[in-house]
Amino acid sequence: LPELPLLQLNAQGRVAGKTLIEAQTIFEFETEAEYGGRVSVQLVPIITHGEPVGQFYGDQGEIVYEMKKRREVFEALTMEATLSPGRMLLIGPKINCEGTLAEHFFCGSDETMNPGKFFLIRLIQTQKDELFAVESQREE
Repeated sequence: LPELPLLQLNAQGRVAGKTLIEAQTIFEFETEAEYGGRVSVQLVPIITHGEPVGQFYGDQGEIVYEMKKRREVFEALTMEATLSPGRMLLIGPKINCEGTLAEHFFCGSDETMNPGKFFLIRLIQTQKDELFAVESQREE
């Protein structure tokens, strides 16, 4: 998106706004194994924006230089679900998401006539490990 106007509440509870240039909406996706072959899924909406900026950071005893765009992370909008093998999670917009943050993550623009986007996650299988077995399964 060339320009994305963003309004949100600041730490003092007041509405603050800014315009994000060259914005891109993404989801950060994390998983964690649970008992019984299930998997916990966590999705965090993020907007990257602006020109890439060089940053140094430490990683496993190394100093790494990386070019990254600035990020707006929406922790309060984090989505969590637990999936069993064969189950699906479908995430999408409400019918009318105009004027909301969801519009930029899911809804198409009038110019493209895109009806919208959906995000589908399906857990096909997991590796069953004794470490994640339920106590009654360990004894058998």
